[in-house]
Amino acid sequence: MVEKLSTTCQFKILTFDRDDGDRAPFAGIRRNEWNEVGQAQVRYLSPGWAAPVSLVSLLRHTDFDILYLNSFFDPVFSLAPLLARRCKLIPAKPVVIAPRGEFSSGALAQKPLKKAIFLRLARLLDFYKNTILHASTEIEKREIQRALRSEGNGKALMIRIALNMTLHRAGQPHLQRPAKQAGRLKAVFISHVAPKKNLLAAIEIIAVVEGSVSFDIYGPIGDLPYWEKCQRAMKRCGTAVHINYKGVLAHEHVLETLAHYDVLLLPTLGENFGHVILEALLAGCPVVTSDQTPWRGLGEKKAGWDLPLQAPKRFVEVLQRITEMDEAEHQTWRQGARVLGSAAAENTQVLEDNKNLFVDLPGGKPGAIAN
Repeated sequence: MVEKLSTTCQFKILTFDRDDGDRAPFAGIRRNEWNEVGQAQVRYLSPGWAAPVSLVSLLRHTDFDILYLNSFFDPVFSLAPLLARRCKLIPAKPVVIAPRGEFSSGALAQKPLKKAIFLRLARLLDFYKNTILHASTEIEKREIQRALRSEGNGKALMIRIALNMTLHRAGQPHLQRPAKQAGRLKAVFISHVAPKKNLLAAIEIIAVVEGSVSFDIYGPIGDLPYWEKCQRAMKRCGTAVHINYKGVLAHEHVLETLAHYDVLLLPTLGENFGHVILEALLAGCPVVTSDQTPWRGLGEKKAGWDLPLQAPKRFVEVLQRITEMDEAEHQTWRQGARVLGSAAAENTQVLEDNKNLFVDLPGGKPGAIAN
């Protein structure tokens, strides 16, 4: 968004000084001052009890026209600025909120009491005044409407749809990979290790696939108790499947890494977009995911499979089928993945829809955006 809208919008980003789960801040950043990062100015905050206070203070003293919140339920980056706006501690500028899949049924099932309390608080304090909800797809729009109408906010909702943008270009060279051997499967999971991404189910599914099977896991550990459950499941697999945690994967290496695997396994509970799914498709790596993402009809396009979470046996059957594929059959699916990924990456309507997110906003005008 920053790179592609920088000719019409100036972005100022407020964020933490580290990724989720990291103990140390990013190297080479300057805290408590603005950093030039690409086309944006970025201010890094230290996590902790003082973060909401620091955020509100910065918003009070930062010139901006639109407040873009990259979450609906985040206590620091959503609740704090919305509450401060309601209490007139920061300017009452128009707000665009991107829930990022937080209203999918799977996501709402995580910490439901806290989310119910937040929704009631948001309704009582009229957080939605001069607010646009950014849905990535028509599916997410319906999820937002279903969740917020249950709280009595349906009549006031203003929702605009804009698919997430990507910097990847269509037509990039095919990445080299070893030939697929029948009876062997190299599967990969790349995402946060957290309940919503459903790694535990992925481990339990792949554990019963027959053949020479390996499963590599990449991603930051955002939920330590959940990761401990995953580790126990990995131990129960014994020698039936080789499962390895490979740590955090730098973004610039994602496409190259995906190209070396036979399938991306991501039985997620819900995605508003699923960037790693697009990256897998661009890398020519077929995808096995749930039917809780915008990437539907993958099988018809010979790009992968979108399966119901209520039918884990279907996941096993599909993975078994991929295991038994030889190079010629698997190449058909790799090509289908690349075609679908390229079509998504070069969709010009996506750029126009994202521009329109910030046009004719209630109570404001496009200009500098604080994220």
